[in-house]
Amino acid sequence: MKKERIICFGDSITQGQGYAEADRWTARLAFLLEEKMPGRWEVFNRGTGGNTTAFALDRIQTDVLPLLPGLVLIEFGINDAYVLPWCRTSRVGLIDYRKNLGDMIRQIRVAKGKPLLIVNHPVTLRKNLHRQGNGSSIGKQLIPYNRTVRRLAKQREVQCLDLPELLKRRKVSAKTFLSEDGVHLSAEGNRVYANILFEQVISLA
Repeated sequence: MKKERIICFGDSITQGQGYAEADRWTARLAFLLEEKMPGRWEVFNRGTGGNTTAFALDRIQTDVLPLLPGLVLIEFGINDAYVLPWCRTSRVGLIDYRKNLGDMIRQIRVAKGKPLLIVNHPVTLRKNLHRQGNGSSIGKQLIPYNRTVRRLAKQREVQCLDLPELLKRRKVSAKTFLSEDGVHLSAEGNRVYANILFEQVISLA
């Protein structure tokens, strides 16, 4: 029996920056799925640290499409929203961000894949951490990008996992979910992230 594939396509949040392979949410997701339905699923981590949606489009042809058909978990936005210290605007503007995500959805569907958009988790709103070139915070910069994901998912009829809403329902605090940098996942965050994705995948199975 051929295994069903799940391709985790994202930035450092997906890559699992700073953690051993087995401790990353992608590996934890694979473990939970194997426990639930042995031999059915195969999970691929295609996260690359620092990626914006523009960089992701450069590698989707090699990193994602050859693995399809399958379910593609799309997680981008934090790097797109980021304003470099010497700039005044985000690395990828909202219009291009939406266009890039839309292009990913189109390519994945053409290749017989099923896209699932992930709304990025809230990050620190403290201005003294990850200060932006425009004087704002990465947390505030990310808010309209998350809105864009929600709207695009509705318009393109794509499954959407709204992490901010799910974390709120679960009463998960940022202190336990995030690492010290206020952006990346903590060890507990990786566990919670995996559990949320596991429930989503099972609901679609």
